[in-house]
Amino acid sequence: MKVYRIEFGQVNDGNDFTWILPDDKEEDFVFTSIDNWSNYTWYNSEVRKVKDDFFHASGAGIIAFDKKVCESDLYTILEMTGEIITVNHELYGDIYIYQCKNYLHVLDLENSKVDRYPFNNEISQVLDYKFHEHRLTSDSIFMIPESNEIFCYQGDNVDLEYDFKAIYEKHNFRGLIFIEV
Repeated sequence: MKVYRIEFGQVNDGNDFTWILPDDKEEDFVFTSIDNWSNYTWYNSEVRKVKDDFFHASGAGIIAFDKKVCESDLYTILEMTGEIITVNHELYGDIYIYQCKNYLHVLDLENSKVDRYPFNNEISQVLDYKFHEHRLTSDSIFMIPESNEIFCYQGDNVDLEYDFKAIYEKHNFRGLIFIEV
């Protein structure tokens, strides 16, 4: 089994990604809930030469994507593991924002290396991930309660039709990087 942390960027340049933001004229935007995100027009925070298929939108467990992804077999995986809303982008028209809701208690705290806050002993950062493989479900994309990161995995209990990373690569999508942990 291989587990990957999903990050934004390009394989050749990890810092090269599209970050989208809401055009918040009233300054009342709330990043913690996607409930009102469709009320805003979104824009790229910087000029990009190449359009990505996936975009960074601030918030825990958030991935934004375009119509090409929406019409692919990745959409089913995203729909099964989270909430998807449609928002308007000033350049691209309709784009989609996904918030992962598939939290799994799969981090092996005994064997993982973590940093903790000194004042309350809660986990501040996971430095080395170890997972309870038997706790992983057939959904290949998930989050863990100990971090705000999205993961995917490949292994014997993931059908190819639900293998997020394999489908992403099959379609040659742009905008995400998969870091093996």
